[in-house]
Formats: sequence, C-alpha cells, structure tokens
Amino acid sequence: MKTLLLLILALPPLAQAQSTLMSPMFHILSGAKQLRGTDQFSVKVSQETSPERLRNGNTRVTVEGETYRRARELVRSVLTAVTQDDRVRDQNQIAMGTGFHVGGNLVLTNRHVLSPNQVNWTRCGDLVFKTYDGKSMKCERVVYCEPNPGCSANTTGCSRTPDFCLIAVHGKLSNYPSLPLSSAKLMASTSDAYATIGNSGGFGLHFSESRGMRPVNEWKVGVNTQAFHGNSGGPLINEANEVVGVLYQRNHSIETFAVGMDWMLRRLEQVLGQDHPAWKTISGLVR
Repeated sequence: MKTLLLLILALPPLAQAQSTLMSPMFHILSGAKQLRGTDQFSVKVSQETSPERLRNGNTRVTVEGETYRRARELVRSVLTAVTQDDRVRDQNQIAMGTGFHVGGNLVLTNRHVLSPNQVNWTRCGDLVFKTYDGKSMKCERVVYCEPNPGCSANTTGCSRTPDFCLIAVHGKLSNYPSLPLSSAKLMASTSDAYATIGNSGGFGLHFSESRGMRPVNEWKVGVNTQAFHGNSGGPLINEANEVVGVLYQRNHSIETFAVGMDWMLRRLEQVLGQDHPAWKTISGLVR
C-alpha cells in the first residue's frame, strides 16, 4: 500500500485573531444522517491529534440543514489532487491536496500541490485530480504557475511568492459547476463569514465555516477557518458562494492563509493577456 504523505505548509505563528467558529470541519460525502423530525444533520468530524497528523474520528456534531445542503452543493466544484512527492523521488510516496473548477477544463490549485518541492512548476508530472464522485482527470498542461525562484529543492513551505497554479486537465468538467470568482478587494473584518472545502487529512472532502479575515500584504490574507493537511489548493468562499482566495498555508495556531483572488485575477490577466483562451474562460466567472 502506498505511503500517504499529507502536505500542508507551516510558518511560525503570527498574531492569532479572535475566531468565532460557525461549524467544525465535517465530512461532506460520508456519514451524514438527518435527525428525525428536524432540518438538522448529524455529521462526522475529523479530529486533529497533533500538528502533523489527522485521524478520521467517529465524533459527530449537529449542523443545520442549510449548512449541510450548502456544503453538498459546493463540493461538486471541488477536486482532490494527487501527485508523487518529487522531493523524495520515491514511487511509494504520494502527496495530496485540493483544487477547484474555474471553467472549461481549468482547475486552480497551489504550486506546491503540483510540485511539493516547488521547483518543477512548468510540467504536469503525474498530477491527477479526482472529482467528488470519483472520476479521475490527469493534468494535461500547466497553463500558469506563479514562479518561486527563491526556494531550494529541499524547502517545504517556502512562500516568497504567491502560491497558486492554473492547470488544464484531460477530460470534461462540464458536469461539475465552476465557482464564481470575486474580484473585490479583501478587507479586514471580524464578522464576515468564510467557508472552506478540502481534502482534510486525506480523509475526503470536508467543509467548515468561520468568521474573520485580515490582510497580511498585497496578495496574502489570514482567516480563522479550520484547515489541515490536504486543504492546500482549496477555495476560500464568502457568503455569496464566491471564491475570494486559494488556501495554501496554516500556522501552528488556528489562522490559515490564502492567496487573495482579487490579486490573483489581476495577475492572471497580466501574464496571460485578455486574448488568451484560459483568461477568457476565467473572466466569465468574475464577479
């Protein structure tokens, strides 16, 4: 059996924002049961046991029907990413992350999901995306990855430049809705709600909600949402179900970091050009 290497990057803790957890990270596609006579669901929760490992626990929590149905709808747009860990050159070690559909046959994810050593960001390698209902789609080509020339091959977690990558896959994604993309500038807030979906711990796609955001620099934002190993490359979603960022990093506290979608859209338009087929596809999703 292949050894599973679950990747998420870590930095020393920054100032921890106050969080108000709206829903814990729960499994979307497995173990949900509607409570008799209510519009509530009992769902399974994965539990963190250490900074480096998750276990797929049997703990259950109750969430409102509206929250569960929202998660079931959004998960159709989210994919699991699987690739060999090219830091070790061992065919028995793989890495996992997340991506999401942004129109046509395009998927947004992280650079370090494509290439864990963050060096080989111009070719597909053996990257495969899996849809929520189990279909596999290989990477066809790398449309664009933001380069990271300051990172060595042995450096995990190097984030000197925004960690994002646009991938074209083999196969049709027309049965999997693309997510709208928000171009609004992200502002500091303690009350705005954000959701995440990702392959937490390699245990399948999970959903969580929380409140709060803080800009860190022109492209980086911090949020209070739960995110663990495997969430890298997943969407950060606002209350209007628009993607406002791509998760790429978590510190040792609860704060998680994302590349802001507003900055990313400007960057993609700049490097691809308005006449590029990929930009034309993406721009149709911009809100």
